[in-house]
Amino acid sequence: MNREQRRKQSKSGLIKQFLDDLSMANKFKGIIEGDWPIHDGDKVTLNLEEIRKHPGYERKLPAYRRFCEMNAGRVFTVCIDQNMRNSVVCLKEDQTKPKWLFWIGDLTKVTEDDT
Repeated sequence: MNREQRRKQSKSGLIKQFLDDLSMANKFKGIIEGDWPIHDGDKVTLNLEEIRKHPGYERKLPAYRRFCEMNAGRVFTVCIDQNMRNSVVCLKEDQTKPKWLFWIGDLTKVTEDDT
């Protein structure tokens, strides 16, 4: 590979990275402006794979980990507390006191086709 080919490859890699970053920035911009992917009353399931990816998952309370693992396939209804940010929600069917809080990135929205 000659110098010109390496430069061209380097530029294309930078352009791809820029477009990926721009896509992520647009996603965050939508969230900041209130374009939340999950709303009050939506049906969701726990995304156990994402929850387990958290760096501190092993240090979480055993009761939290047990709740997540036992309810991995269960469908819940989102309940947004007006005192919380829209990105942190509780689940209506959660019977624990107090209810567990979940970041919307750890939830998967259930569509009518999934039910």
